[in-house]
Parts: sequence; structure tokens; C-alpha cells
Amino acid sequence: MGAGKTTVGKILASKISYKLYSTDKLIAGKENASIASIFEQRGERYFRHIEHQVVKELASKNGGCIIDCGGGIVENKDNMRILKEYGAIVWLKCSLQDINRRIDGEGRPLFQQGGNAVKELYKRRTHLYQKWADYTVDAEEGPLEVAEQILSQVNKG
Repeated sequence: MGAGKTTVGKILASKISYKLYSTDKLIAGKENASIASIFEQRGERYFRHIEHQVVKELASKNGGCIIDCGGGIVENKDNMRILKEYGAIVWLKCSLQDINRRIDGEGRPLFQQGGNAVKELYKRRTHLYQKWADYTVDAEEGPLEVAEQILSQVNKG
């Protein structure tokens, strides 16, 4: 949800020589459509179904990878159980103000609602990220610093 998962994921994958998978890119590839057009043409429910299938496929891989998940992944407890079973969950904690600044003009489907709907979405997801995260890092800093924070926390165990 604009916290920098993709950028930080690329840095981490490079630093530790892991393969990086993006659920959104895999979904877009499977559907041969952008995430925005999937939402527009097929709806969020359809998107979440495909997202769950992708999570199951990625979980079957034998370790050594980083999964860059879309911000809404946390709203499906089955997805989170699968991810938690196969690896550590890192929450890139970021303020709503910073997220809005970062994604300005990017056309994220759920952010098109504006106003209170976005605040409620942020509030709901923040609660869920707190619940599921094995590690929490401050994503207000630059991506390299965030990647270093993650490596430091994970290495401490």
C-alpha cells in the first residue's frame, strides 16, 4: 500500500541473493492485464481469489525467496497463515500521509475512493499488519535504510 515493498524487496533480494516474487506482477501476468483493469473489469473479489492462488503457488517454492505482496494481502487470513507457515512476515510501517505522498497519481484501485474510505482502509490494514508481522520496520526512511533495518532484525532472530 505504498510503503515501498517492491523497492525494498529488490534491494533485499540483491543483498542476500534471493529470488524476488511480486504477487501483483504474477497476477498481472496470469491475467494479461494491469491490476487496475482487473479491479475495474472483474472486481476486487476476483482479484483476491487469483491473489490467493498465487500465494499458494509461491508458498510451495522451497525457501530462499522474498515475496513482495500487495497491500491487501493482509486482509485474507488464509494468505497470512500460508505466508507465516513458510517464512517471516515483515511489516513496512508507514504513515498514511507518507503513503499518500508516495502513491500520488499511481491509480491504485482502492485509493480511488478517497477521504474516509482510505483512512478506514489504512486503519484496518494497520491493525492486521500489527497482528501478523514477525518484524516491524520504520518505512519512513529511504529504501536502503529500510532494507538494512530488515536484515538487522532478521539476523537478530
